[in-house]
Formats: sequence, C-alpha cells, structure tokens
Amino acid sequence: MELRARGHAINHKRVAKVMTRNGLHVKRRRSFKPTSGAEADLATFPNLYRNIIPTAPDRACVADITYIRTRPASSILR
Repeated sequence: MELRARGHAINHKRVAKVMTRNGLHVKRRRSFKPTSGAEADLATFPNLYRNIIPTAPDRACVADITYIRTRPASSILR
C-alpha cells in the first residue's frame, strides 16, 4: 500500500522477488492450536447426561459454560 501511495505500480510478486534477493523474509504467524481443558490447566468434568434419553419433553436441563480469556480479565459465555 505504501508503494502505491508513493506512485509506484508494482505487484506483490515483484515485492517478494526483491525481498528474497535482499535476504528479507516474511515473519509468519503461528497457526492456531486449540486446547482442551487438560492442556489449558482448567478443570474438566465428565458428561453426566451421556446416553440418557429423557422420558418426556422438558425433563432434562443441560448447560455449558465456556471461559474466554481476554487481556483485562476472564469472561464467561453462558
């Protein structure tokens, strides 16, 4: 974008070639690695309602609480 703002007509392939020729490399982002409770040092609990079929409508209430870590503090998604 900066080259375009300065009036240079150049595409990303040309920029990559020039950077490679001068020994410059792009710093790649790390890939996202999801973590489970054990790896994230959080408590995990078994699913107590697994393989149980309710006998009638509105007989089972289940919930999931997800903790989201943000920079200032932790948040709870319910």
